[in-house]
Amino acid sequence: MPLHEFWPKSGPRWDGLACSKDGKLILIEAKAHIEEAVDYRSKASANALARIEKRLDEAKAAFRANPDAPWYSPLYQMANRLAHLYYLADINKKDAYLVFVNFANAADVEYPVSREEWKGATRLANKCLGLKDSRLSRRVASIIIDLEKTIGQQSAGGDAKNSAPQP
Repeated sequence: MPLHEFWPKSGPRWDGLACSKDGKLILIEAKAHIEEAVDYRSKASANALARIEKRLDEAKAAFRANPDAPWYSPLYQMANRLAHLYYLADINKKDAYLVFVNFANAADVEYPVSREEWKGATRLANKCLGLKDSRLSRRVASIIIDLEKTIGQQSAGGDAKNSAPQP
């Protein structure tokens, strides 16, 4: 299915897209503060919104999520990203994965988030969206990169090219 049939024009703005040497497609959504994850609704027109809601319902079913889980709000953006994984992996049978990258202790945001806060927020978001173990949910990963530890290592004489972030 072509993307324009699945989702209205002007879809998500990804933080990263990649294709591995063996053809795996990687979708990346990154956040530095929890408040950024709350998105109450699409700003789409009424016609586009009807298509979006239909696709979110399809994706929710494909993820075997709780049917009562609210995918339209307040975690619309996360649901939107999951729907695009559904589009690639389920509808178009691509070897696709979605990675949520959460930055802990980001110095450039108003309210830096700790590693523990990200763990709790991720757990809560998954519960709110009614996510369970499924073939599709196994294609989703959430990682936390602690910038305080990473930057601390680099400023302590570590080589930025060779020092891996500490999860």
